[in-house]
Amino acid sequence: MNDKTKIIVIYGVVALLSAGVIGSAMWIRGTRQAAFGQPIAVEVGKEEPEVLMTLQKDLAATNQEGREVRLSALKEKVWIATQFFASCPQCAKRNYVDLMKLYAEFRDNPNFHMVCITVDPETDGVEELQEYAEALDADASNWWFLTGSREELRAYMRHEMKFMDIRERTDPASIAADGRYAHDLGLEIFRPGWELVDKADLSFAAKQGPEMHDALYEEVRKRIAGNLDKIDE
Repeated sequence: MNDKTKIIVIYGVVALLSAGVIGSAMWIRGTRQAAFGQPIAVEVGKEEPEVLMTLQKDLAATNQEGREVRLSALKEKVWIATQFFASCPQCAKRNYVDLMKLYAEFRDNPNFHMVCITVDPETDGVEELQEYAEALDADASNWWFLTGSREELRAYMRHEMKFMDIRERTDPASIAADGRYAHDLGLEIFRPGWELVDKADLSFAAKQGPEMHDALYEEVRKRIAGNLDKIDE
């Protein structure tokens, strides 16, 4: 079984397991709050949401087509940023259940973009990212899977994007169940100006039950739609 077939099989299994599980909504507080120095949860539905932070530095990385791209190209767009790695089962479920659904709704809007940055660039090269993107029907024009220097990517995600620290698991059972790396599964929403307006952990919300996940997902999609509408005004 080649890598591409493995990825497709993983997503097929995830689809079956997730069929009746999609649900529920909850903001991550506590440890997430410490990473930003302020609450991650904001009052959803506000006319003008609080800006949690603004990116100050650009990032150059390589996408699934082998092209160098820069986050500065997204400065006037509404975009989602997440961490992932290709063999992460938690990422597979989140990406299939939530990111694909958001992508299906907003992919035709030229002001919308999605970015997934690998935490394991030594393993996730261009070929692996291309196969991963194809399994999700992701077009490189509006959904990037990025790889590059391990040090540069991790430093940028931690210090600029304020994702939580990445931890390598050592217990074989934990690795088998959750993947080699423990990392932030939160989804960050940026609006024009590189302003972070929301961060939501849909994976955590799903563990709390369908109602919480569904409510959080709906607030995420409303926040994206609302900021896209402002660009079109």
